[in-house]
Amino acid sequence: MSDNRRTDTGGADGVRALEVTEDDAQAALLQESRRFMQFALAGEVFFWVVLFGAGPDSALAPLAFAGFFGAWFASVMGVSRGTRALGTGFAQRIGFYILAFGLLVRLVPIFYFMKRGKAQAGPSGEEQLRQRVVEQARQRAREREQLRQQAAPAGAAAKASAAAPAPGKQAVDPEVRERVSKAIPRIRTVNNAFKDGERVQVNYGLLPEMPGVDMSQLVMPVARACGIFGLNYMVDDGHQYTGIDDDELAKSGYSLDELHQLAMRNLRQLVKLAQPGLKLHRLPAADGPSEAIMITLDGDNEAALLLLDELWDKSLAKHIPNGVMAVAPARDLCVFIDMQSVTKGGLGDLSNVVAGIHQRQGHSFPGLLHRTGGRWTKAGEVEGLTAPTAA
Repeated sequence: MSDNRRTDTGGADGVRALEVTEDDAQAALLQESRRFMQFALAGEVFFWVVLFGAGPDSALAPLAFAGFFGAWFASVMGVSRGTRALGTGFAQRIGFYILAFGLLVRLVPIFYFMKRGKAQAGPSGEEQLRQRVVEQARQRAREREQLRQQAAPAGAAAKASAAAPAPGKQAVDPEVRERVSKAIPRIRTVNNAFKDGERVQVNYGLLPEMPGVDMSQLVMPVARACGIFGLNYMVDDGHQYTGIDDDELAKSGYSLDELHQLAMRNLRQLVKLAQPGLKLHRLPAADGPSEAIMITLDGDNEAALLLLDELWDKSLAKHIPNGVMAVAPARDLCVFIDMQSVTKGGLGDLSNVVAGIHQRQGHSFPGLLHRTGGRWTKAGEVEGLTAPTAA
């Protein structure tokens, strides 16, 4: 479901700044899974075409069975990679393996993981991944420089003089402004000490060393507090999300507060237009439905739904009449319970959600959240969950 995948900006030397995030590993696994599934689909189709076209007694029959066993092996390998990338639960993973062993039914995991890997452009190895990211950063730098040169019309000097910005203010780049206007908020961290609207620092952890990149010159995306949440602002470039840094923000002509308002507007528009749309799912448990409810949107921005006050205070109010507790341990995962469910094992259900994806790439924040009085507070870490005391 694939954050915050990576951010890169170009400079004079081709790589002025580059951020690589954990989702690159997920993208690589999904792409490898997709390749295995493509081989599996080819083997499956070949088996049935020969079986019904030439017959089981034909000279091509051995090749047909070779295609069958090749499809079986490739589909199992594809399931292995895909479930690792998506952090699939044990029961669902076993289900995919069972389907991979069967004739025709193996098409279910084949098409599922081919679809999930289609949007990912990751390579198959760590070194290839790093080299590709560096090359993308350089290519993007070259493209930006070409666009700047092509955008200069004849007589630009006279027009620039007439439309020169005020002293100390950077000129607005229309292309950058258009790109920034498509930003979506992404939750990066949670802190009860944040002051709403302030610029904050986000700790991205230790980034891997990359050949050809001066790690000391990395430029991080801008971050702003929205309640207790520290946000970045990401733009979907088609096959990856990239963040907005201070340089881009200045060239766009927007202030940080204006960027936040644009991103929130885009998020609300996404909720209205996303297909299949906003859905609620009661999570399963060993003895029947659990107390936890998962909310889904587009498979990429579920955690950001925590930012929409109207969603929790109005649209979902009938599901949480006694208040709500939630977890969003990944950018594409948001699960909540009604406060009355705390005594029915609801906290354990939330804990299981977090524990079930502990090895998954692309984490957001594993903490427990409590909403009261129209605002969220961080109620503690998932380990040793306890319900917050009443105010």
